[in-house]
Amino acid sequence: EERVWLVAVEQDDDDQDRSVPLVSAGPWGGRVADEPDEDAIVECDVKQEQPGLWRLTPRKELKPGEYGVYVVGGMLHDFGIDK
Repeated sequence: EERVWLVAVEQDDDDQDRSVPLVSAGPWGGRVADEPDEDAIVECDVKQEQPGLWRLTPRKELKPGEYGVYVVGGMLHDFGIDK
C-alpha cells in the first residue's frame, strides 16, 4: 500500500522547476524520510472509491497555486488551481 499526501508545491522564480520540501534530518540525525515537510501538507480526507481508485478531498478550499499528490519514493502528480 503506497503512502500519499496532498501537498502545496514550490515553484522557482522562472516557473520551470517544481519541488516539494521533504522532511530533513535534524542536527543530531533526526529522522530520515522521503515524506513531505509538515508545512507542505494540505489536510484532506482520503477515501477508497474502488480498488486502486482513491479520492483525496481537501478539508479547505484550495487557493490559487500549484499542488500535487506526492507518493513515497519521490513521484509527484502535480496540478494547478487558477483564479
